[in-house]
Amino acid sequence: MLNIHSHKLLSDAVYNIRYGIDDGARIDGEQLFSVGIHPWDAAKVSADESFEHVASLANFIGECGLDKPCGIPIYKQQQIFEQQIAIAERLHKPMIIHCVGMYGRLLELRKQSTSPTWIIHGCYASKEWIREAAKYAVAFSLGMRELQRPRAAEIIRAIPIERLFLETDEGDNIEDVYNLAAEILKTAVFDLETQIAHNFRLILNQI
Repeated sequence: MLNIHSHKLLSDAVYNIRYGIDDGARIDGEQLFSVGIHPWDAAKVSADESFEHVASLANFIGECGLDKPCGIPIYKQQQIFEQQIAIAERLHKPMIIHCVGMYGRLLELRKQSTSPTWIIHGCYASKEWIREAAKYAVAFSLGMRELQRPRAAEIIRAIPIERLFLETDEGDNIEDVYNLAAEILKTAVFDLETQIAHNFRLILNQI
């Protein structure tokens, strides 16, 4: 079962390295991974040449993005985020995006970017925003936290099935996430797993 975003080294997971924080992380040649400057770290880490070198080795750039309530000035978050977008464009890498309270600004930036698909991890946007963002090479990932919240059914049903991913984030058991998502969608877990594996192959073909 593919896990698009994990902060733990798990099989069949895209392992996230938080640049400047997880610099001691080591991965083998078989591990899928992403590397990004988290908006929480935007005031102390820069997207320099060293970052770009590590990003060139990764499957995805991120987790990066915008987080309104985190306390870091938005202008600084956006500056670091835009640097990473530019690197994703140069390297032709898809991105894994963190967004809290800034979905409008995020979509403006997506419309301006030529980078491959952006995957909004832990997405809890409105169904209207999801449908609009899907027009601009945006995909969406949900974890247990989102699937257990009140609007879970509304959100997952708004996501085009070919743009859907699932994740554990800081959790462990991706099977539980698939089981709950399949229950909400009223579909078989096997069919959901097959579809998401197909979605992932399409993303990797962009690199």
